[in-house]
This record gives sequence, C-alpha cells and structure tokens, in this order.
Amino acid sequence: MGNKQEDLKKIPMQDLIRMMGKKKQQEQIPKTDRSSNIFPLSYEQNGQWFMQQFAADCVYHVSQSYLIRGQLDITPLEAILNRLVQRHEIMRTIFTSVDGMPSQVVREHMPVKLLIKDLREIPPNEQMKQVDEMNRELCQIPFNISVGPLWRFMVIRLSGEAVVLSYTLHHIISDGWSLGVLIQEILGMYNEGTDKIKALPPLPVQYADYTQWQMNQIGQTRMQKQLDFWKERLEGADKCINLPYCVSRNQVMSHNGQNYYFEIGQTQWEEIKQFCHQHNVTSYHVLLSVLFILLHLYSQDTEICIGSPVANRNKVELEGLIGLFMNTVAVKAAVNENDPFAGFLQDVKKIAVESFENAEVPFEKVIEALNLERQPIYNPVFQVLFVQMDTSMMAATTEISHLDVTSLPVSTGTSQLDLSLYVTTDGRHAAAYFEYNTDLFTESIMKSMADDYCRLLNMAMADPAQKISAYEQQMESRKISMVISSSFVAELLSESISFWIQKLAMPCSIKYAPYSRIFEQLIDKDSMFRQKDTLPVIILRLEDWIQGRTYHSLAEYEELEEILEKNTRDFIGYVNQSGLIELTVYLCPCSERIQSDFTLNALIRRMERQIAGHCRPAKIYRTNDVTGKYGLDNYLDEKSDQEWHIPYTREFFTALGTEIVTNLFNRYADE
Repeated sequence: MGNKQEDLKKIPMQDLIRMMGKKKQQEQIPKTDRSSNIFPLSYEQNGQWFMQQFAADCVYHVSQSYLIRGQLDITPLEAILNRLVQRHEIMRTIFTSVDGMPSQVVREHMPVKLLIKDLREIPPNEQMKQVDEMNRELCQIPFNISVGPLWRFMVIRLSGEAVVLSYTLHHIISDGWSLGVLIQEILGMYNEGTDKIKALPPLPVQYADYTQWQMNQIGQTRMQKQLDFWKERLEGADKCINLPYCVSRNQVMSHNGQNYYFEIGQTQWEEIKQFCHQHNVTSYHVLLSVLFILLHLYSQDTEICIGSPVANRNKVELEGLIGLFMNTVAVKAAVNENDPFAGFLQDVKKIAVESFENAEVPFEKVIEALNLERQPIYNPVFQVLFVQMDTSMMAATTEISHLDVTSLPVSTGTSQLDLSLYVTTDGRHAAAYFEYNTDLFTESIMKSMADDYCRLLNMAMADPAQKISAYEQQMESRKISMVISSSFVAELLSESISFWIQKLAMPCSIKYAPYSRIFEQLIDKDSMFRQKDTLPVIILRLEDWIQGRTYHSLAEYEELEEILEKNTRDFIGYVNQSGLIELTVYLCPCSERIQSDFTLNALIRRMERQIAGHCRPAKIYRTNDVTGKYGLDNYLDEKSDQEWHIPYTREFFTALGTEIVTNLFNRYADE
C-alpha cells in the first residue's frame, strides 16, 4: 500500500487531471430524441417549479455583476450574447404545462438586443450608487416563465475605460456555476475577436439530454441506497429551527430580503488556513462548524440542519453547460456543549463527507422519501443555508487580454430561506454576508450574528480544545432558556409551549431538569437553574412528596403531615435562599383520591397557601385557576394517583403550557 501511495505522488498533476477526466467520460450522457421540442423537467427544476407557486416572482433569480476595466469595445457584446443564446438551448427554454405536466419547451433562436445604459455624465462618486440601483431593478423585474426569455443582460457605461456587465437569470435555467460559465464564454469569445464569435464548437450535450439521463439514473440501485441513507439520517428533521424571529410567521412564507455584509479579515483567514492544515480539515468544515455553534447559541436547539449546495456536475460534458444542476444536501449535526470544538469539527467533517457522498439523489426525492408535506410557511428540513464559493470557480476575478474583471456584490432584495450565510474566498481573505428575511429578522440581529460569528471563529482558532460551552459563556446569550423542574414527568408540556413560543416569535427555548429533583435544582450551584440566561420554572404537585403512602391511624396521618410540613418549610427556605428572582412556581392539583379525602386535601391546601405567602422572590400560580379558566372538567388521568404515572390529560398540559407562555409573554411585554 505504501509503495502505491509513493507511486501516486510521482504522477504529474497534468496526468492526474487527464486520468480523472477519462474516468468521468466512461459513462457519457447520451443525446435524447429531438423529434419534439418538449421535454420533462429535471428534478431540480421540478423543485423550482413547485416553490415558484408559493414565492414572489423575483425570489428565484440568480444575478451577477462585473466591473470591467480596460479598453473594452462593447460593439461585439450583442453578437456574443446572441451566440450564447443560440449555443445553449436552456437560454431559449420556456416552461409550461403540457398534458397536465410541467414541461420545458425549447424554442428556435430569435435575435436579441443588448440593454445598454450610460452613466458617463454622472459624477464618479455617484456612479456606483446608480449601478446598485440599476442592478437591483434588473433583479426585481419578474420573469414570465411561460413566455421567456428567462434572462436579462445589461451593460452600463461608466467611462471610456470602465463598464459594468450585469445579468440576471431565473433559477430554473441557471445556478451559481452557470454564472461563471457565462462570464468565461463572454470574455473568451471577446478575446478571440469579432470574426471568431461564430466559431465555437457545439456543446457535447444540452440540458434536455441531462434531464432524460437523470430520469434514467433515479431508478438505479445506487440512488435507492442514497435515499435509504437520507431517510435514516434525516429522521425527525421536520421541525423549524427556533431562531429569535422578530415577529410570528405568517400563513405563507414571505421572501422579502436583504444582505448584511461583513468580512473575515486577512489575518484571521491566514489563521484559519493554518488551522485547517494542522487539523486535516478544509475551511468549509471550519466555517460550517462555527455556524452550527452560532445557530445553537441563538436557538438553543441541539439538533440542527443546515442546507448546503453541491455543484452536481460529476460529468465532464456538464462542466461548461448553463442550467440548473445544483443540488442541496441537508447537513444535520448535534451540538453538545460538553464537546471540545476540535472534536465537534471532526464530527461535522465526517457528517459533511457522508452527506456529499450521497448528494446525487435530488433533494425533491429526499422530501418525497421522508413523506414530508411542503409547508408554505417554512422550508422543509432546513431553514438556514450555508454556501462557500471560491472566486476561481465563479470566475469573479479574471484577467482576459488587456481587461481586468472584478465581481460586484448584488442584492436582489429577496431571501429564499429564513437565513443564508454566503462566504466567498480568494485565497487571501473571505468576504461574507447574511441573506436574511426582513419580515423575520432586523438588521441589528444580523449585525449581532455577524459579530458573534467572527468572535466564535476567533475563539475556535485560538483554543480548539476548549468546550463549546466555554465559548458560549464568553458570548452574550441571544436567547432565554426556560428550564422546567417538576415533581412528575412533564415533557408533554413541550407541544403547547413550543407552539406558542414559535407563534409569538419569543426568543426562548425549553429544557427539562431530571424530574423529582426540585430541591437539587434550588440548592446545587451548578444546576440547570444556575445556567446563564435561564428562566427557572417549577411544576410542583405536593401530593408527590407523599406518593405511595396512605394512613389508617392518627399516627400514620401525623407522619404524612410531618413529611409535608418539613418539605414545605425546606422548599420555602431553599427558594428564598436561592436568589432566583425569575423563578416561577406552578402548584398543580391533586389526584381524585386526595381530593376526596377531606383531611389530606385540606392539609395540602394549607401547605400551598404557605408556599404562596412565603416564597417572596418567586411568582406562584395555582393551576386550579388554570383548569377553571380553560373550562377543563376531566383533567385528571385515571391513574393519576399511581407512582411514576403521568397524572394529567393532554388537555391539561396544553392549557398549562399556554398559561406558562402567556405569563412569560406578559412579563417581557411589560419590560
């Protein structure tokens, strides 16, 4: 094995690339029948078609803008654009229903005009503001996918030696890679000269060929294995991440968006590159791992899914093709605060590698396999996206002949998901921005997230052996953690509490302390009640202090009375000494057995009054009031007096959870 590795190292890079290329070409994509110009949609296009029905017209647009410096003659650009449209069938494709099925229709080429704007009379310090506005307008004009064309190109003259080339395409015919293909072909044809514009060789395949080939691949054993992988990996991943949204969600997800730009500086980027070399990871793994921790910090969720796109161009003949090939995989990781960052990073690397190894199956097929219904209110499986791009892939910085070409940021004014982090690297530093839904987040939250992301990066690079909790303790928490300690199993509260927290867009999460250990939470200095930014809640049924005990004599009754009185005194003392000024206590009703025993019921009522009157720092609520408020008559489970049994019905837990959130909401509304 060692000799083979040494032999492999001796092979020149050019030969390795050539060998890999031959391997890719072993199973070429065949050309499909052209007796008709109507073709089915690819799986990626099917997803776009579906999402288009719920989104605003300009949400699924992809845009790019380049500042070109040098002696550029714009005269041949219109001819180049026409050659592009003629060369790529997808640029002449429209989408409509044929026999009830969404289909793509390839039209004949018709000459097109290039839009040219002139800003040479505008002062130089005002030009880029105008360029930003014109680019935004170019992005926001809707496309009619059944009429076409589904692209727009624009040239903006700035001076005799500077122009801006901008283009916007509908996502159903393009992806990020395609934007790089476009600029490479445009500048390549320009560099060859006007006389050679028509001399480009025909493409080996067109997008319609890929579509038919893809449909044939889906039924293969490899695809089924990948589907099985995703069904296991994403089990239970149908929940929406619990980020601190500023408002509650509407019935239909809006896509109003904005970008918040920030930079990972050159010094920090050099540290990241050195760190990657030392730990045998890539910058993608580092940036993604820190994003997981950031989302955990803001949501308090432990299991988090992040979407991440893959180019999905595993055939040589697809590399120079314009079209929607990009697939998105869901990277699901569990954030354990007791893990060191270095260990978590290796976990994320392993998970990401496994996810990308199973990236051929379209995400739409994964949704089908998981039997998830698409919700108009949020994206299934993940609501956060992470995209890392290298400028060499995007051709964002290119020198062709005597021209210098540099990419310009473009804001579409939309957001496909709740939140997306885009990082673009050029080898020296990384430019980043959050694309966020402005109906869910404010700019101030984005600034906090960007600042915290960079701080977490710094801490991880400085001390990767530290536990994740140590990083978070140095951060300002963005979310309240409600910790519930109860004298019985109370996890059924989660359903109603989670519902209302999300509905009211409250920055809060839920955790449960081990039940029947209330005193421990009050006394122990390292208990869950003592964690930073925690809202402690006690759910107490005094009957549980004498669970399983009965009395048949005065002496036995006095023994029960002594237990209840001692525990009540201790409880009051521990609460008053705890210093937990945010503590809330809910006193729950007794079982039917206790309620029918006048003597015991009166004793427990007396203890409850003592707690309500003497636990000064705590807010005390009696849930008998809750049952009346919500009109609950039969709220006791039939086995409510049995040890280890959940004492109440689901309706009671629903009402109690609603009351807990209502009290919490009113408290913070008053503040």
